[in-house]
Amino acid sequence: MEIGISSILNLKKSISDILSYAKINGFDFVNIFLVEPQISLKISYRQINKIKHEASKLGIGINLKSPSFTQNIASLDDEIGELALRQLIKSIEIAHLLDSDTLIIRAGMLFYPERLNVNEAIRRTNRRLSSLLHYSEEYNVKILVENYPYEFDLVRTVSDAEALRKSLGNVHFAMNVTHLYALMKHSEPKILSKAISDLAIIGPPPSPYHLPYNLHELVDVLRFFRKTVRNSPKKLIIATVREDLVMRIRNMLCDVL
Repeated sequence: MEIGISSILNLKKSISDILSYAKINGFDFVNIFLVEPQISLKISYRQINKIKHEASKLGIGINLKSPSFTQNIASLDDEIGELALRQLIKSIEIAHLLDSDTLIIRAGMLFYPERLNVNEAIRRTNRRLSSLLHYSEEYNVKILVENYPYEFDLVRTVSDAEALRKSLGNVHFAMNVTHLYALMKHSEPKILSKAISDLAIIGPPPSPYHLPYNLHELVDVLRFFRKTVRNSPKKLIIATVREDLVMRIRNMLCDVL
């Protein structure tokens, strides 16, 4: 299993610094989160070539995570929904230029207008995702949908991911173990081997992307991963905004797995 790190471990550092950190600490790849100030959708070709050259020189792989904050392809507001779609398309283009074969995305969110008409929101999500998948195939970039634990997210559980796969076919699942743990920690663990495609994300609860963390449950997240995932994914991303936790999580993974 290849183990990589998310570029969010220190947003004050450049992507070059993160690549060097990965090399020094023996990681296989970096998952670049397309978020400022590190990197943006307006990145120049010169910057892209610089990152690609540095990664190649260091022998570090690259994959991407699209902007995943308020961008919402489930929106009933066409201006918002189409803007989110254009940002995802741009993310595919950047992934292709960086020789990344995968792009992790958020499937969409059901805010108040969408909750009033869920079926229409899902229809628009499927239409936009279908367009995105067609575009990604042209660029040879695989789309991986990441689960989030929040009530308004379209993909929260394994069942949600499977339903999306049935609707669209060529869509894959990036299992955020920490997010899934947040939903399932009070229920009996179930084997989720069929839900894993080839990538998983793990970090401090309740979400790797936001402080504060509940570090008391970090070992429980790792045990949850061991109990629920029968077959290890090909790639595992350690995601945390605290650089001091990266090696701690890696060492704990070695003890637990």
